[in-house]
Amino acid sequence: HHVDMDPKFWTYLGFQWDGAFYVFTRLLFGLAPACWAFAKLVRELLFHWRSESHRCSGYLDDSVHAHQKPEILAIIWERVLLDCENAGVLVSIEKCQPISQEFRYLGAVVNTVSGTMTVPSEKREALMRQISVLIERKAHCQ
Repeated sequence: HHVDMDPKFWTYLGFQWDGAFYVFTRLLFGLAPACWAFAKLVRELLFHWRSESHRCSGYLDDSVHAHQKPEILAIIWERVLLDCENAGVLVSIEKCQPISQEFRYLGAVVNTVSGTMTVPSEKREALMRQISVLIERKAHCQ
């Protein structure tokens, strides 16, 4: 993950090497603190949206926004995209899901009509295959 930096601050992210001055145009994170730093950034956006009475939840780069009226949710969604852009958070529009009463969140299928959250069949089948392999290994060890 990275956060785009405003060009007026690039100088402060620079260094000189071999007679040339280089600047980072993005605030980079190493692998160890990247998720922590990104979660802190996204948490501030969630606090902001909740302060405006948006119903939302988020974990790392997965978030969900809700409203009973789809037309209001569409307005909220435009605001969320603008806020992300202003915060330097890049949103992958092609990975976003259209407004729906059934959607995927954190790998599960959420249905707001029935009030259920289920494990998708392909994940359930993969888990059952892994369990079968473990049982088979245990049988060979005895």
